[in-house]
Amino acid sequence: MTRTGWTVLAVAGAVAAAAGLLQVATCGPGERSAPAGAPAGGTAVSPAAPAQVALPEPGSAASPNLRTREVVLFFVRPDASALAPQDATIFETRAILDQMKQTVVALVRGPQSGSALLPALPAETPLRDLFLDGDGVAYLDLGQEFVRGLPAGSAAEILAVGSLAHTLAHNFPEVRSIRILLDGEEVNTLGGHLDLTRALEPDPSLILPEED
Repeated sequence: MTRTGWTVLAVAGAVAAAAGLLQVATCGPGERSAPAGAPAGGTAVSPAAPAQVALPEPGSAASPNLRTREVVLFFVRPDASALAPQDATIFETRAILDQMKQTVVALVRGPQSGSALLPALPAETPLRDLFLDGDGVAYLDLGQEFVRGLPAGSAAEILAVGSLAHTLAHNFPEVRSIRILLDGEEVNTLGGHLDLTRALEPDPSLILPEED
């Protein structure tokens, strides 16, 4: 994200308090979230940095003749008040987890050129791993660069995690909620604002249409 974009997010702390933001997905009696590593009944993909995708970007000159699909990514509105959707294209690979990884990579890459929307995630955010458990919880193992790239304040933290939750749940019915790991370890929070000890569901109150 540009310095200007993240400055706008940092001063929009009122957004975090005003909305319910992210709804916490509760577990039933005796249920526990999967720990770091491959969860029981889940499937893991090989760790890879998002800037080094195995396939070229769809539509590029180096793109092979593969089938593609449309996905919806959620970026930050220009006034930093909420998230807004924007269409993107990924390769329709056989493995759903592979498509999920491509989608997160596209989210890290940021909005389309010329768009008024702002990135929700730091551009240097590495996706080390991604897997899905039997309860529909997508585990995103991110590198410490994700935290270091976020400005202080609750708004940036909540919009970043919200963009991940909405992007995955919107495009993949298998995903009901997300958990964030850092370098393979479970964390309580990113900057002391958002409770990450439980799975987080998308919150519709975070979404507004993209402005013209």
